[in-house]
Amino acid sequence: MWNKQGFRRFLIWMVALAVCAASSLVPAAAQRQTNLDKTALSAEKLEALLDTDSGARVAEPLVSPTGYVRTLSQTYNRDLNQPTGELRSSRATLPAQYDLRDQGLVTGVKFQNPWGNCWAFSALSALEGNVLLQYQNAGRTLPAADYSERHLSWFAYTLENGEGSYAVGTNPMDLGGFAGRSVSVLSRWIGAADESVAPYLGHTAADRDRDWSVSETQRYTSTVHLQNAEYLPSPAQVSWTVGADGTYQGTFLGYDLAAITEIKQAILDYGVIEVGFYADQSTPDAQGNGEYIQNNTFAHYTDKPLIANHAVSIVGWDDDYSRTNFIAGKRPP
Repeated sequence: MWNKQGFRRFLIWMVALAVCAASSLVPAAAQRQTNLDKTALSAEKLEALLDTDSGARVAEPLVSPTGYVRTLSQTYNRDLNQPTGELRSSRATLPAQYDLRDQGLVTGVKFQNPWGNCWAFSALSALEGNVLLQYQNAGRTLPAADYSERHLSWFAYTLENGEGSYAVGTNPMDLGGFAGRSVSVLSRWIGAADESVAPYLGHTAADRDRDWSVSETQRYTSTVHLQNAEYLPSPAQVSWTVGADGTYQGTFLGYDLAAITEIKQAILDYGVIEVGFYADQSTPDAQGNGEYIQNNTFAHYTDKPLIANHAVSIVGWDDDYSRTNFIAGKRPP
């Protein structure tokens, strides 16, 4: 279930990776397509990038059937007993700490309330971060990249020429989603639109009653176009089955440490990464610790396979981040 008070928080770097590792798994690693046109694309093979052969990257686990959705048939376990093949880099060549914020390559933290659309915030933060990185690499002044989550959320669930998904009995802003949803929209060059095109109208419960619709004339308004996409492997390898009660049951198989290297290298090469994970809670006014989160340090580690229910952004890592920052009994290995 979506937490209507949820907000995108840039978690401590290796916490984000650890959460990804503890949650579950992702589709097949390193699938890329280039030179996309305005046709609908496979959600299993694509996600958010821009107009060059580089862009934002996603590390996404199996997700909740209540909103942030993937099916078991779309997931992938890499055989941990087989060679992983040539990686872009070995761990020895990677720094122990890296933070995109120190490079000025992360846009500001945003507050998604009152809607359950973390998936849109996460996807667009990856796009925004990649834009900043591309400008930096080109030696150009960084732009004020700020794309409209309202535009993406609205057109993800309204019909396009009579086709697609649409909301029934609820606001399109509140249907939930996942990386494949954002890719399927952005790969048709529906956005990404500037925030000024369809600004977020407020963050209180009363703001839900405002008119959040976006004019159909703005459907193809875009500041940047998605061009390439790639899924990253998950460090956590999990076997999923459906129990007699219809719920997903996960069995942890082990860690794919090479996947962590790939995620780190992707941050260096492409910037901010979108990730889905099981969030203990994400309210800014929580009192005391949750089951998995230490609220004084914001260190979060889910120590068993659970269906992802939230999307955030990975902006770096810290190999020396102390395990003692996590809740006792809920600490990474």
